[in-house]
Amino acid sequence: MRKLSFLLLSGAISIASFAQTSLPTSWDCSGTPPTGWSQVQTGAPGNLNYTSADLFTSTPSSVKLDNTGEYVQVEINENPGLVKYNIKGAVGNVASWTGTFKTQWSADGNTWTDMATFTSLPIKTAAFLNEVDTPAAQARFIRFFFSNKAQGCNVALDDILVELPAAGPDQEVDVWFDTIKTVMGSNIWFSSAVGTPASFKLKVYNLGSDSILTLSNVAINGPAAGDYALGSFPSSIAPLDSGEINFTFTPSVAGTRVVELSFNSNDADESSYLLNLFGVGGNFATEPAQNPTALTFVGTKSYGFGANVTGNNADGFIVLRKLGSPVTDVPADGVVYTLGEGIGASKVFYVGNGSTFPVKEVRADLTYYFAVFSFNGSGSYTNYKTTAPLQASKKSGNAAPGSYYTAIVPTSNNFVTDLSTLINNRSIQFYGNYKATMIDGFYSRDTANGQKVVNCEYSNELVEYTEPFDFTGLNMAREHTFASSWMPTFGTGGHTERYGYSDYHNLHLTNQNDVNAPRGNFGFGDVATVTTTYLESKIGKDSANSKVFEPRAEIKGDVARAIFYMSVCFNREPNKATFSSNLPPVINTWQWDSLIVPGVVPNPDMALYLVQSEALLKKWNQQDPPSAEERARNEFVFDIQGNRNPFIDNPDWVCLINFKDMTYNAAGVNQCYNGQTAVKEISAISKIKVYPVPANSSLTVELTSQENYSAKIQLVDLIGNVVLETAKELNTGSNVLNFNTANLSSGNYILKVSGKGASVQRKIIIMQ
Repeated sequence: MRKLSFLLLSGAISIASFAQTSLPTSWDCSGTPPTGWSQVQTGAPGNLNYTSADLFTSTPSSVKLDNTGEYVQVEINENPGLVKYNIKGAVGNVASWTGTFKTQWSADGNTWTDMATFTSLPIKTAAFLNEVDTPAAQARFIRFFFSNKAQGCNVALDDILVELPAAGPDQEVDVWFDTIKTVMGSNIWFSSAVGTPASFKLKVYNLGSDSILTLSNVAINGPAAGDYALGSFPSSIAPLDSGEINFTFTPSVAGTRVVELSFNSNDADESSYLLNLFGVGGNFATEPAQNPTALTFVGTKSYGFGANVTGNNADGFIVLRKLGSPVTDVPADGVVYTLGEGIGASKVFYVGNGSTFPVKEVRADLTYYFAVFSFNGSGSYTNYKTTAPLQASKKSGNAAPGSYYTAIVPTSNNFVTDLSTLINNRSIQFYGNYKATMIDGFYSRDTANGQKVVNCEYSNELVEYTEPFDFTGLNMAREHTFASSWMPTFGTGGHTERYGYSDYHNLHLTNQNDVNAPRGNFGFGDVATVTTTYLESKIGKDSANSKVFEPRAEIKGDVARAIFYMSVCFNREPNKATFSSNLPPVINTWQWDSLIVPGVVPNPDMALYLVQSEALLKKWNQQDPPSAEERARNEFVFDIQGNRNPFIDNPDWVCLINFKDMTYNAAGVNQCYNGQTAVKEISAISKIKVYPVPANSSLTVELTSQENYSAKIQLVDLIGNVVLETAKELNTGSNVLNFNTANLSSGNYILKVSGKGASVQRKIIIMQ
């Protein structure tokens, strides 16, 4: 957990965040926009940033605007000065940038006035334009607006700054509480022990260079006004000078004591000025009288749903979530939590005062438990209502296909052709949009300190990052499970623009240098003689002395089903060979005896069926059935791309197809595994899930076992010391185990679960 610190002035102080922002304000156009800023995307979900070095002026990215009506906007609370920004055209296969881009100001956010209009922009290796605009004094909104996009022409926008206006001759009020600049209506928090006077002051500046600023009607009003005493204050302030409004706070009782401090001035723009004073008697704000009354859920999917909270009468509320059992953890007073932080065995999923929030990080057919706690106060004064929290549970969708396969008859001789026609009916997805769709929408999870975390699917490496996600900087890749060079379009014009290259069912998130690159276009297999390993993945020779790549056990079935999907989806694809009408169609024959894999040692070229064992993948399909995550991912891609992977919904269908020549196999399951029925060659442990990430005082391990057996669980530090060891009797099916990690030091550990002559491992992060 993270505790926010504030400056002490006979107690701590803070100012609450508003939708508006004070000046000067800036954004480097990377990550989440700061308070008061927003980026609006009007087209299909896609990347919000450019990370290519020629398309930003400061690392790691610029804003990407790629559709008519998209914009960046900032809402300010005072008269603006100059607006400075960098802009450049980002183009595809066009010779110059065309379109219309505008910078605008508005007093109310509805009626806009143009400051600058661009109908041409520099592109490619040309430098960014460094622009300066001057909004009107009454402007409270500044917008950077892509009003008309031309084909192949986007906008890169970077390093935006809205300055304070230069000091003018007229009087201008500017109010600070210690080191914090206030705005009209700011909430100011401070404290003192009950019955103990504490003195505070507001610093009032006159920014005018010629005229005197006059103050009048300085007053403190409100239900707790008896706890405040107004002290001295100036009646006038000379140009470029300052004065102080002094007051004393003597709380009569513990909790929040709220008043308004107001005054009038001869400032033409802010003749009336008001601040909300939240004095706290003791350490914490007044505890809420009750928690919210109802938590309901909408839009249930296997990968997420929406949540509605009603009956909250406090400053805000925090939502904790736990998988598999009710939440028993509670937040601690005086601590400000961020999304993803662990509280015991639970995880923070929402902090705020809205009525709705999305529930992500959900997987198929699992029950999630929630607890909602109201709070009052800000910063270190936050006080949670920890008794009688609002409790609720929700089971995620089961990712059932519904009527999707109604027309498919598995006993028909036309089964392969009919299935190919069905799943080939899909929408265009772009390789470059994978980050905004798959990573932001499905893979990424909130973790401590405002960061995100994802896993390498093949090795199970945990990768933490601060948004935006950057493939190069994080050493991550979009791995083509059915290798790009296996595709019949490989080596033809526009290979990367063809549908098969960017199909999201086939693109898995992996480490680039240690996993994706070493795998290359080698087939998958069970490694008998290891050459190299990276966490739970390995490369080496199989029992037939062929070089193969072996991913972690929990992803083997996923790999098999992705490869089988690609072979059926694009086999003799009729009319969708390419994104571009300028590229000629190709004959898409995806039967494995017709696909040539280039550069395979020791032979320069080999048919795919000699590189990739069909029997091995069918065995993996049986040994590693679709998990809750794979099923949720299938539905997520279906909702984006419009088609399903049939072998996730119906794993036994792989037995009905001979992938070597893409023919129907009427013998089906009886001959699918060449008479082999054993499914425990890897381990009796088929699934393992660990949470929260990072762990704090407790660690939950969820194991799926194929039979009853004894397992040994060890937690090992990075120099090999066993810091936790225990034996557990596991039952067939799901087993949820909880471990006390409160006495472990912060750092990285390896969780090892062993049994039946095999083991699986997970990297664990402990953060105390």
